[in-house]
Amino acid sequence: MLVTVNEVISSMGLSLSLAADLKPTVTSTILKAQHRLGTELGTSLPIHDCTDYFYLNTDLFSGVVPDGMIRMKLDNMFVHRQTVVVRVGANMSSMAQVVQALAIDAEQGIVFISEEYAGMYAMVEYRSGIEDGEAPEDIKQAILLFASMVFGASLAASNGSGDSTGGGKTSEKAGQRAGDLAQGVLGRYKKSAFFAFRSLVHEQVAVE
Repeated sequence: MLVTVNEVISSMGLSLSLAADLKPTVTSTILKAQHRLGTELGTSLPIHDCTDYFYLNTDLFSGVVPDGMIRMKLDNMFVHRQTVVVRVGANMSSMAQVVQALAIDAEQGIVFISEEYAGMYAMVEYRSGIEDGEAPEDIKQAILLFASMVFGASLAASNGSGDSTGGGKTSEKAGQRAGDLAQGVLGRYKKSAFFAFRSLVHEQVAVE
């Protein structure tokens, strides 16, 4: 997991003495929060070995190739830069020529190659995802906020939104606020990739 049970408990203002009793519930909450984060960003957060296939038809962009570099937007973000291998070929069954990536935006999952490969097919092999304990601080913060949202929704459901104390409504509203804050934290990860090719096919295998 990208955050710990104790981090979630502390972020919600609960006593760490409750950690043992709450561990199963909080662990489930963290997994749901991480899934929500991955859905929001359109990526898989756990470590995967991936292969994406592209057809580099620059006619899609009226022949425009900014800075002389073709951009390929990988299906997953948080790419392990040293694992990236790009191959090109005249068709899907002949992508054997290894070519150099001129630049890699590892966070966004964008690979840049020379425009000389326009009109060809490309295959990008790479590893993606975030190792446990190595999440950037803003990603951790977003997970903690989503965890608070999930926990608040669960509390609201168990208390009942119409209970006489108003605890259900309070928990639900607090969770909604946490979700809104998480969206703000994730702003820098939600960039549009202009003039970037999207994959025809994406394959991934979880790394144990």
